[in-house]
Amino acid sequence: GIIIVCKSYYFADSSMVTLVIINRTKGSSRWILVNERKTWSDAQSYCRQRYTDLASIRNLAENEEIRGLINDTSWIGLFRDAWKWSDGSTMSFSKWADNHPSEGDKHCVASHLGKWLDYSCSNRFYFVCYSK
Repeated sequence: GIIIVCKSYYFADSSMVTLVIINRTKGSSRWILVNERKTWSDAQSYCRQRYTDLASIRNLAENEEIRGLINDTSWIGLFRDAWKWSDGSTMSFSKWADNHPSEGDKHCVASHLGKWLDYSCSNRFYFVCYSK
């Protein structure tokens, strides 16, 4: 089964972070959606400080879990260094959108409606962390 927990935090500057945590009772990881727009590297640092890392997607089932979690373009842990994950592991599964990956300076990957798109790492999106 799956357990979903939502918690919103409000700050003095009127910003808000909503954490949506999906615990898979038969899995070893949990996904955390952070509704705070950050660059890819800032998102990576945030995830590493508070959880484990940006999300690494290993198969279609995990991709569908994350697709159900996000409703806006959100960073995942994939980046272009021979396309590997933030945790250093190689990409063994992909779900690229049509015409992606593209050429040029788009070295970081976000998920949108379950499809992966490469963007400049300086764009600011929500992001998905995981925790072991």
